[in-house]
Order: sequence, then structure tokens, then C-alpha cells
Amino acid sequence: MRKLALPFFCFVLIVLATPFPTHAFFHFMVIDEIYPGHPGAPDAQYVMLRMTSGGQTLVGDHSITSFSADGTPQPVFGTFGGDVLNGTSGSRILMATQEAVDLFGISADHVTTGRLEFPSGRICFSSETIDCVAYGDFTGNNGIYGPSAVALERGLSLHRTQDSQNNAADLELRAAVPINNAGSVGGADDDGDRVPDFADCAPSDPLTWFAPPEVVGVSGILDAAGAALVSWDSLAEQAGPSILYDLVLGSTSSLQATEGFLEGVVCGGKDLLVTSVSDSAPVTQGDSRTIVIRGKNGCGVGTYGRGAGTLDPDPRSLLDDPLNDPCR
Repeated sequence: MRKLALPFFCFVLIVLATPFPTHAFFHFMVIDEIYPGHPGAPDAQYVMLRMTSGGQTLVGDHSITSFSADGTPQPVFGTFGGDVLNGTSGSRILMATQEAVDLFGISADHVTTGRLEFPSGRICFSSETIDCVAYGDFTGNNGIYGPSAVALERGLSLHRTQDSQNNAADLELRAAVPINNAGSVGGADDDGDRVPDFADCAPSDPLTWFAPPEVVGVSGILDAAGAALVSWDSLAEQAGPSILYDLVLGSTSSLQATEGFLEGVVCGGKDLLVTSVSDSAPVTQGDSRTIVIRGKNGCGVGTYGRGAGTLDPDPRSLLDDPLNDPCR
């Protein structure tokens, strides 16, 4: 009997001495906030986790995985490069792109180059699916997490309001408030335009947030009367609804002859509120009209053209000099 009792006793000691499973120190976590970027900064994205119990700091090498709207696995949003220090229950852990760090003026616990599926998709924390959130028109398998939350919207975060494991009931859109593990909070947005004051070029003007980028999407069609209807993509989402436009017209043959925009151009419209104009001016047989447009607001004046694939130097850039600009 003694020979049998000793091995059994030793076995019990070995079991009791085995360390508590390490997954317990990252297991009690929920996805607290998902931010898909601002219309003017779509790559400024983050995912914020929240500890639902103390000591959940061992997140190193664990990933935030991503799925398309039909449930197909996509490249991970990011993988934590190390653990965090603050393990107080309720603490946050912030994984963000560098663009989000710059937008909110906050340090991330991990900076990632990944991107979220937008506007519909699903993300999960850890390969053990500690928590998952499906959003928008997600049609894949969301497991125990119920129907999808609302679709992501640029400029707002999908924020958790309760923890019932029902995405549709647990998360709603609201203003973004990123918080890192040290407890730092992203910049305030005093004018309520969804761009934090830290990155807002006009922090007291709710209609202006970024200087205007280059105008794109310029197109033209002839109507029944032979007038050209010229339209372009609005810059309101990128820069703010206070955006205005200047339009410069020139004979294509004249511009080709001078190899620049210093002669033969006129201002076709200044401080325009619209994104389309009708040009009924006659065009010489065999010639055409060249039209260039720029945006401007209280944060600055855009360019008439420095787009990808243009000539270098771009002859349109001559118009950016106020001395050459017919709409100055």
C-alpha cells in the first residue's frame, strides 16, 4: 500500500503546482470601440479593448482579426507587440494606425498598419475569439455574439454601451473617444465637427476642419443646347462644408501653344458654392476648352492641380501663384 500511495501523492502535488493557465490574463476583455476614420482621414483607424476583470495585461502576440462582410478572413488589423502595464479592471488597450495617433494626439499601445473592413465586416480579439463584433451587412457566422451592430460610419466610433453578447443591442455610433492603457484620452472636439481640436485647422468652426485637397472627378457633358455641364467631386467631407471653389477656363489650343497656364485663361467662377457649372461660351471649331478647379476655405487655398500622373513640373501649378491666378 505504501508503494501505491507515494506515486498518487506525488501526482497530486504536480497538478497543484501547475501554473494557472496564462490565457486567463487576457481572456476577460471586450471590444469597446471601433473607429473607421474620418472622411478627411479615412486611414485614421483604431480598435479599443476594455478589461472586464483585473490583471488582463498579457496581450502580446495576440491579434485583432478581421473578416469581410460575407465572413471571409481578411488580413489582421494588427498584432500586439507586447504586454501592457495597467491591469486595473476597466482599463483600455488601444491599437491604432499612425494616422489615428496623429489625428487624436494620443499614444497607442500598439501602432498598426492594418485597416478595418468598411462599412460592413467583423473583428475578433485573439485566435480564441475572446470577443467579436460584427457590423453592418455582415452575413457570415457571428457565433454567440448575435446579430450585427449598425454599419461603421466615418467620423464616428462604434461604441459598446453594455456587455450582453448581442452586437446589435450592445454597440451604437457616437463621438470617438480613444483611451490608451495609461488612461490618456484623445483630444477634445470643442466645435463638434468630429475632428479633435488637436488636428482641426479651425477648432472653433464646425464647418471647417482640414485645408482643401486637390479637386478630383472633374467631368463634362454637352446638353441639348450645346452647353457644357461641368461637374466635380465635392470636397465637403474631406475639408468641411464651408468649402468654396474657383474655376479657370482656357482654350486648349492656346494653352498648348504657350505650354503653360500664364496666358489665355480667364476666371470662369469665383467663390462658388456649387459643384457643377454650365459653360455655354462658344468654342472654335476643332478646338476645346480646358477647365481647372480648386477648393478653398478658412484653412487655406487648394491647388489647381498636382495630381498623380501629371507632368512634372505640372503646368497647372503656375496658377497657384496669386500673381498668375485670374480668380485672385
